[in-house]
Amino acid sequence: MKRCFDTLNPLVAGQTQDKKDKRRQIFSEGPHVCMDNHFSGDHVMDFLGEHGWKATVTCRRDRLPKNCAKKHFHYLKDAPVDARSCAARFENPIVAVKHVKQPPNSSKKDYSLIHVSMQSTGSTNISTVNALQEVGFYVSQRQKGQGETKRIWGIETNEGRQTYLKLYCVVDKIDQALQEWMVNYITWRW
Repeated sequence: MKRCFDTLNPLVAGQTQDKKDKRRQIFSEGPHVCMDNHFSGDHVMDFLGEHGWKATVTCRRDRLPKNCAKKHFHYLKDAPVDARSCAARFENPIVAVKHVKQPPNSSKKDYSLIHVSMQSTGSTNISTVNALQEVGFYVSQRQKGQGETKRIWGIETNEGRQTYLKLYCVVDKIDQALQEWMVNYITWRW
């Protein structure tokens, strides 16, 4: 994550830029990054928050935020699918909020960490920094088919999950372009 930050931070307006770097500062504020659980953890979220960036990350069960209670099966890597886990359904997402204030003379920025867990649709743990204004539980309508075969149903969701799904789909589209359409990108991964 540090390598990505060091590459993109000079593109934020007001940040120092090397004299040899001819790129324009195209971001008015630190960008909002979306990452998979390989990059989750308190140290990553604190680093991004201190620099004023926004992030939405899936959070592994063994990397829940520090001082969060690890009860029942939320901390297990593999929870068995049985009557107990199927019954673990919450009317509202579990939300942990931490506002971090920096000393007045510090160059670091204040930030807000929000962790959302929503067991009813799977082991969906989402951690965010500076990304969510509110978190509420609601049902989103889905539909498939047309005419007499049209089906309509609802899926439980919240703002953390929706933000992640909308942002992370870009990674899936790039993967599809690489694999199926013979489009090439130069990236750190490939």
